[in-house]
Amino acid sequence: MVWINIHLLPEVFIEFFSGMAGCNDALLKVLVKQEDWKASFFPITTDAMRRAARQVWDAPFRGAIRRLYLQEKVFELLSLQLQSILVD
Repeated sequence: MVWINIHLLPEVFIEFFSGMAGCNDALLKVLVKQEDWKASFFPITTDAMRRAARQVWDAPFRGAIRRLYLQEKVFELLSLQLQSILVD
């Protein structure tokens, strides 16, 4: 079993999240808490998530291009995770 952990600073997450369609302050407060207990979400892992995670694991580039590629994949995975949370 392989795990990929992604850690974002709250400021980066807030900036990313605030530009998304369907964003609202109440949900943002649940997702980004400071010293309070955090809410946990366990969306179903989709094939798209598996593909993106596999692409992270098998990143074909080196150096600065690899870093750029991995950053794009992180935001792809984040958007796939949030999509299931934001669906009404």
